Amino acid sequence: MPNSSPFIQALALLPVDNESLAEIQVMLRERDVFTSGYEHVGVDVYDPVTYLQDQLLYDISFCFRYDRNVLSRLVEVVEGKPLSTEHRVACGIQMLAQITEAVVEPNIALYELGSGRSHADANEQLTLFRCIDHTHPQH
Repeated sequence: MPNSSPFIQALALLPVDNESLAEIQVMLRERDVFTSGYEHVGVDVYDPVTYLQDQLLYDISFCFRYDRNVLSRLVEVVEGKPLSTEHRVACGIQMLAQITEAVVEPNIALYELGSGRSHADANEQLTLFRCIDHTHPQH
């Protein structure tokens, strides 16, 4: 947690062990999965303390907007499909969203699903997504 003050680091009791968090951060950073307003200020967008600090100090909330790739992989995890690297990346994104208490917005992904699929398909995808959205980040 190099970008935050010791005070904030002490307050950040995360619901995931440090080793797992570090591995996930490396994976997400290597894949460069986030588009954020933080890059230009040199803040680590893959460090949950970045978000928690801004929430605490500045009352800022965050929203993760998932595209079709992320939502599809998360739904496949819930469905019990074999895990690939892409599934692990999607789960890493979801874990970071959960431990930072960000709002997750899957509507873009559901909109992308709309061409060629039914309203019932979109509802099923949203229901399956909410299953993983309400699990503990360590899982």
